[in-house]
Amino acid sequence: MEGSGAARDGDRYFGAVRRGPWAHGPHGAAPRRSALMTALPRPALDASDLVPPRAVPPIERSFPRERRTLLLAVMVAQLADLATFLPAIALTGIQAESNPLARQLYLVAGDAGPIAFKAIAVVALVLLVRRVAVRFPRLAVPTAAVVIAIGLLGTASNIVGGLLG
Repeated sequence: MEGSGAARDGDRYFGAVRRGPWAHGPHGAAPRRSALMTALPRPALDASDLVPPRAVPPIERSFPRERRTLLLAVMVAQLADLATFLPAIALTGIQAESNPLARQLYLVAGDAGPIAFKAIAVVALVLLVRRVAVRFPRLAVPTAAVVIAIGLLGTASNIVGGLLG
C-alpha cells in the first residue's frame, strides 16, 4: 500500500502542513516508520479529505419587519421630494431650487437630469439605511430619521417655495 497513494490518518489533518522542503524534517530525511505503522491498513481518501476545513460561516443577519417600515418611510419621504420638485419648478422656474447640483442638471439635461439624480439618491439612501440597520441596529432609527427629515424638508421647501409661492 506504500505506492497506492493512500494516506495515513495523520496525513488527513496535517498533510497541508507537511509540504515544502521541510516536509521530512530538518535534514530532509523521511521520518522512520515502525513495522506496526506500515502493517496497519490505511484509509482511502475521498475528495472531502483534500479540501481544508472551512472557517465558521458568517452569521446570517435577518432583516426584521420593523426595519422594513423604516426603509418604506425613507422611500416615501424621498419620493415625495421628487414628486413635488417638477410641479414646483414648472410654476416658479429653476431659480427656486436651492440645490446647485440639481439646478445645474436641470439646465444641462432638462427634466431628466434632476429626476435621474434624485432617483439615484433615493436608491443610495435606502441602501445606506439598510446597511446601517444590518451592521449597526441601534443606529438604524436615527439614521432613517435624518434621511426622512431631509426628504420632508425638500418636500416642504418645494411646496412652500414653489407650489404655494
